[in-house]
Amino acid sequence: MTMEQIVTELFGSHWTTEELKGLEKSVKILIEEDRKRRYQQRVGNQEFSK
Repeated sequence: MTMEQIVTELFGSHWTTEELKGLEKSVKILIEEDRKRRYQQRVGNQEFSK
């Protein structure tokens, strides 16, 4: 199943390749921001426990 087919199946409409690239970029940014936030929480929690 292609990326286009998966997104169409999930969201019910056809997405162009350009739209998928934008979506993929947005998701990667969100994942990276979440990863940084979780790391900061972990590091912050360690500092308080010392």
